[in-house]
Amino acid sequence: MITAKIILLMASLAACVAWGEVRISVTPDGANDRTACVREAVRQVAAAGGGVVSLVSGDYHFHSGAAERMRFHVSNHDQPEVRPVFLPFVGVTNVAVVAEGGARFVMHGMGTAILLRGTKGVSFKGITVEWEKPFFAQSEIVGFEGGKTRVRFSPRDRVVPEDGKVVLCGEDWKDALQYGTVFDRTTHEIVERTADVSFGGRGEPCENGDFLLGVDLSKKGAGAKVGDVYVVRSGYRPHPIVCLDRAMDTTFEDFVFRGGFGMGIVAQLSENVTLRGGGCHPRDRTEYSPNVIDATHFSNCRGTVAVENCRFEGMMDDALNVHSTCLGIVGKPAPDRIRCRYMHPQAIGFGVFAPGDDVRFIAGRTLENGFVGRVKAVETHDAREITLTLEGPVPAAYGIGDAVENASWQCAVVFRNNTVANNRARGVLFTTPKKIVCEGNLFDHVSGAAILLAGDAQGWYESGACEDLVIRRNRFRDCLTSVFQYCDALVSIHPEVKDLKAQRRRYHRNVVIEDNEIETFDVPLLYALSATNVTWRRSRVTRHDRYRSWGKPAFQTTGCGNVTVE
Repeated sequence: MITAKIILLMASLAACVAWGEVRISVTPDGANDRTACVREAVRQVAAAGGGVVSLVSGDYHFHSGAAERMRFHVSNHDQPEVRPVFLPFVGVTNVAVVAEGGARFVMHGMGTAILLRGTKGVSFKGITVEWEKPFFAQSEIVGFEGGKTRVRFSPRDRVVPEDGKVVLCGEDWKDALQYGTVFDRTTHEIVERTADVSFGGRGEPCENGDFLLGVDLSKKGAGAKVGDVYVVRSGYRPHPIVCLDRAMDTTFEDFVFRGGFGMGIVAQLSENVTLRGGGCHPRDRTEYSPNVIDATHFSNCRGTVAVENCRFEGMMDDALNVHSTCLGIVGKPAPDRIRCRYMHPQAIGFGVFAPGDDVRFIAGRTLENGFVGRVKAVETHDAREITLTLEGPVPAAYGIGDAVENASWQCAVVFRNNTVANNRARGVLFTTPKKIVCEGNLFDHVSGAAILLAGDAQGWYESGACEDLVIRRNRFRDCLTSVFQYCDALVSIHPEVKDLKAQRRRYHRNVVIEDNEIETFDVPLLYALSATNVTWRRSRVTRHDRYRSWGKPAFQTTGCGNVTVE
């Protein structure tokens, strides 16, 4: 028997067939929950073999009470046992979710807005995903008293005192705030030399709803002023806004995302991801930050990651980070077997290896890439450890303390015509051996390095030595106003190598930096460690003295070969 609820749900979906394609129209319904309605539309289109879910322009509200409780691991995030997912796309093929006039998804409560798992050919167009209450709080500095800072939180933020702590409250969550980032009220730039500023979670409530925080922000870096903005958060990152898990051929067009509980878009073990237009940025000039951590993050992806014509502004970490997650070797139980561990607690259990994959060995002390074998079998012990059986013997040179990465899942990157502005830490990170093109972008007041080539087998275990990278026709404006780890220059090539003297093969190679426009103060332009075949040419540099000098050479190299500056 069809219930009244189902009848109402089906009545809200208008289906038609156009040019042999199923198209289902969905309309907003004021502040009422549209979770079930949108999910049903996706289910119908997927069941028909593909088509379009057409969203009538307006606001669509989604509540965590209707979210599906799922269990899965997400790269570079904390790992709660259960993850609420508002819109799960599982095994879906050739489904487009389109809002030609623009639609806003307003999320209520903690969780991941969209999960794509085992999908192919899914696309989104004209959609903004944001939270009714973001996972951070924005405050205005109203004074300095006795070594502390008096702040006034935005009316949008529900901040309460609790046992001497400053606690941010959402619909179904609360979070004790710990530290933050200071923005200049007028320019929206991060205040010079402040980086991350902790107040130790301590705060005293005052009259008028103000709080007195346990840090004097006027004494940090260049010094905050009354009227500047302090955006505070806890550092907890349980849920990305969008997660791609083994998704193929995914496209986001004019897709904006902000205010979630982790990174913006995370893709793991996915193939061919395109972002065109949209991005991660504040709603308007009254807001300073859109997200608590990276805008986009790609771990163990292949094919091509293409990000074009997007705007990334004010987020609390990178606009884009592309890398492999390598695993540490912790045992050799047999000549053809190695026991491996996900070494960082925020990057575990998401299935880096499968039978048939190529496995590349990495020397732990020198970070040198070496032998490449083939995986015959994978035995999973728990979320942290697996045992790989290879098709042949493990070379005697590799053992405990070394690492392995999946050489079959590494991607090419196109990062073109984007804006990265006023964000914390780095602009973009590239750690992949496939071809990388970074061109036509504006890096505007990135507080750390605009571009970082990383790589390690001892911290985050993010590997993937660059082999073919061109950085051309970009504009750089006043980056490096704060000091962050590995941000040694405007373009910083800084893999973590324990024993550089013993290294025989440099980590990154074949990097061309050319035809760029740079407006800067006295900071290093290029830092290179463990790199070879690096060329800097035909770039125009204009210097000024609006910020404090670093007092270091423009070009610095350590343990490199064949570095050319023209």
